[in-house]
Amino acid sequence: MTDPGEVAVIGAAGHMGLAFSLVLANAGYLVHGVDVDEETAGRIMSGEVPYHEEGAQPVLERALATASLRMGNDLSVVSRTKFIAVLIGTSPDESLTPRMDALHDLADDLAPHLAPGHVLMLRSTLVPGTTDNIAGRLAKSTSLEVGRDLHLACLPERSVQGRAICEMPTLPSIIGAYTREDFDVVSRFCRTYSSGACLQVTPLEAEFAKLMTNAARYVQFALSNEFALISAPYDVNINRIMEAANTDYPRLDLPTPGLNVGGPCLYKDSLTLADGIPWNTLTGAALGVNESMPTRAVRRLGEYPDVKKVAVLGMTFKAGSDDTRNSLGPNLRDRLRKAGYGVVCVEPNLEGYDDLRDIAGSDAVVLMTPHDEFGDWTVVRAHVRNARCVYVDFWGRWEQIRYRTRGGFWQDGVE
Repeated sequence: MTDPGEVAVIGAAGHMGLAFSLVLANAGYLVHGVDVDEETAGRIMSGEVPYHEEGAQPVLERALATASLRMGNDLSVVSRTKFIAVLIGTSPDESLTPRMDALHDLADDLAPHLAPGHVLMLRSTLVPGTTDNIAGRLAKSTSLEVGRDLHLACLPERSVQGRAICEMPTLPSIIGAYTREDFDVVSRFCRTYSSGACLQVTPLEAEFAKLMTNAARYVQFALSNEFALISAPYDVNINRIMEAANTDYPRLDLPTPGLNVGGPCLYKDSLTLADGIPWNTLTGAALGVNESMPTRAVRRLGEYPDVKKVAVLGMTFKAGSDDTRNSLGPNLRDRLRKAGYGVVCVEPNLEGYDDLRDIAGSDAVVLMTPHDEFGDWTVVRAHVRNARCVYVDFWGRWEQIRYRTRGGFWQDGVE
């Protein structure tokens, strides 16, 4: 007999899996986290939040104190829960081909434990058609009929990593359902933890909605980056241009350019959306622009013959994060080393990197990830102690030089 007050979250030790587990525990559910990463699961059960996630620590402490969160690696626990949420990783392989093998294998492993009344929700990033494939596999391996015995839905996760616990209770839920009954069951579940609207679409439409959400953001960054590259040869400041174009104009909202546009969502989802599509000109071009930014920065540094030592500030994929997946920071570091530069890498959210004091004597400083720790340029400059240092800030984060850069570059002592 499945319990409607219990939820199984598969992939609960991951960034989004843990956040979703904590949101559900906070909403009153008994959450059974299932994950093969026993080491991380153990850290969680000992009271440690293993990733940067705003607001997670007190929620985790409450969940452990009330025994509303449990962790293990035994899939059979789903036999006692009514709801099953899947948040396992679906990263591309070495050839950048999106892979759904793990989800297919999971469906096969889940089949013996599924029973009438179960609600299975796929929250991972999916290649279009994956939910249909899962439905077909389960139809062959069980006697359950989707839409009657088993409620299967694509319920894509769209909250931002690092603030997921803050966003999940308010964001709309896109529910890709096969039947009205499937939608009703899943929407009632969503309303127990979120005040956001519940929107009914087909599973295939839900898969596309998730991919298009992140691809659109990725393309916007690529457009801003291309504008920055186009304007670089001219005596203009891209930050001033974009602010003037955006201000009080209802049809434009360009983001600032960024040297490190990637991460486990924007890059991966754009790649997944573009894979196998013969007309992926725009998303393909966006991948080319954003992924080439480190190469362009290294090439531009070559115009400064006195630069020998380069400090790279930030290695994670975004500010405030401790996640380096698909970050372009390591890419820039490796390209600088290959070009013969001495490189210092500072990453305040991870161990094993250089200290900010080690940037002393740098000939160039690249703001790769705009962490708060690097927010004050005067502090960075004081550590550098080089009156002719070249500063690279595509983000426009350093207010003191925001309107002095050209193509993201500015050399101290040179106007």
